[in-house]
Amino acid sequence: MKNNIILRILAIVLTLFIVTTVLFFVFSYISYTFILNMTFKEFFPIGLEQYKEFLSVSVIGGDWGYTVENDLLLEVVLPKFWYSFRYIILALIISIPIGFVLGVITALYHGTIFEKIISNIVLSLGSMPTFLLATAGVVLFGYVWHILPKCWYFVHFGFATEFQGLIIPVLTLCIYPIARICITVKGEILESFNSEQYILCKCKGLTRLQIILRHSTKEVLLPLMPVIVDMIVFVITGSFVVEIVYKVPGIGDLLLESLIKSSGFGGYIRVDVNSIILIVAYYVFICMSLILIADIIQKNIDPRVKQNVGIR
Repeated sequence: MKNNIILRILAIVLTLFIVTTVLFFVFSYISYTFILNMTFKEFFPIGLEQYKEFLSVSVIGGDWGYTVENDLLLEVVLPKFWYSFRYIILALIISIPIGFVLGVITALYHGTIFEKIISNIVLSLGSMPTFLLATAGVVLFGYVWHILPKCWYFVHFGFATEFQGLIIPVLTLCIYPIARICITVKGEILESFNSEQYILCKCKGLTRLQIILRHSTKEVLLPLMPVIVDMIVFVITGSFVVEIVYKVPGIGDLLLESLIKSSGFGGYIRVDVNSIILIVAYYVFICMSLILIADIIQKNIDPRVKQNVGIR
């Protein structure tokens, strides 16, 4: 297992190296073509020298320098993470338990009208794209009902208004994870009803609710773990769309600004290469690390996974 973990860590490092290298050459070339209209053959020797400096100074030395607007890059990026991770963490804290509880409830009342209504609502909302949910939230809560800020620019700093400004982003990112977790939990519990353990518990006089709470929910946790990791990755990546739609001054909004920056001199377009590389590499590292951690936990809590035995 230790060898496998080492290989996975090396894979993460290799992936980060490839991602940063590709991003550096692609966006550096784009920025040069906007200014000097160079071919890639003309740019490559210049880009190679800049890449060597980038590796030694930024990656190894930790000095990421300045943005194209002459601001310290880390001083610009780090506060943006705070804006993003506030509602990302809130969305995860809300969606995981709600999805789990809804899955238990729909399994408990399987076949009833109540279960069909809940399942249809969950499936309908969960199938909607993130940008559509964010836009619908802005239109309904901001422009039609006037109960929440229309975008982050309308948030007046203070606990009450900042809390209101988090509602639409958090709700938008909660919908799909709730639906996915609910469906997974419901399916696993219903499948457990066909097991010999369920029949034995019924013979002992336990009700369906008692069987679910005492036995089925424990069996759900293992297959649910990869789904939770997927949902964390979804919320992190979905936050980019939410920030662009709702104008949250977070990492997604900064990434969009870094991709295209208009220059006041001559009207040409500049690309903030270091900002793009730092943001993308950071999220690649988080997502791959979460998958690795989930695999380690799964192999430690279930001996069948450790021994490569098939799980039902």
